[in-house]
Amino acid sequence: MVPHPNAPRGFARHELGILLLATEERADAAPVLEASVYLSYRDLSGGDALREPDLVERLRRLSAADCLWAIAHLSTRLAAETRPSERARLQERLVQEVIGDGQLGQALLQRLRDGSASTVFCEQQLVHLARLVVLHADRRPHDDFGDGALREEWGTCLIGVTDLLDADLDVEDHSQRTAWEIRQCCLNYHEDKLPVTAIHHEVYRVIWPQMEHQRARDVEDAFTRHTGMQIADYFTVGAACSRGS
Repeated sequence: MVPHPNAPRGFARHELGILLLATEERADAAPVLEASVYLSYRDLSGGDALREPDLVERLRRLSAADCLWAIAHLSTRLAAETRPSERARLQERLVQEVIGDGQLGQALLQRLRDGSASTVFCEQQLVHLARLVVLHADRRPHDDFGDGALREEWGTCLIGVTDLLDADLDVEDHSQRTAWEIRQCCLNYHEDKLPVTAIHHEVYRVIWPQMEHQRARDVEDAFTRHTGMQIADYFTVGAACSRGS
């Protein structure tokens, strides 16, 4: 993600070689193109962070089906928009679509437009919230967030979960900070599987079955004996399982 031009602080390199937000204004602070500052409930309210028990209480009033559909929609939109020039506009559009034009939505748009935050929705937030939804949200069928009456409640959960991303983190503790950084890197990692899947499909489902060499047939027979399925079918099942992981 691209930082907003009015982001309040730069970035500084620490002993692991990773660039983090500078804790204070520094002459050696460096801009980072693929980073942005997310907005938390604590930032928005100007008060205390939203605690996990408070978030869980709100989720229990919401339909898990509604929440998971909304998370899937947000995740897809974030993954599909790869142009840095469009990401800021995407954040505004998602606020309008997901949160609406109520008090919360207007407050979020204001923060995006005045430069105090550049990201409302991010992957870390959605991954963490999806786990809490599965554990705690109500099992009733989809009801469009109580026909709209609970939409701002859902918006508060979306924003509030960002307070939990670094809850109880002691940034001065080397082991805690390292664990946090590794966790964030894993959540931010994207593996582009489409080219790999396309190549494997071409090799295993198109080219391989057409090979007439005896050695190829021997390999196919041996593979089938050990796995109970042909190589092409094994690839298909593996691809399906991988996409669901």
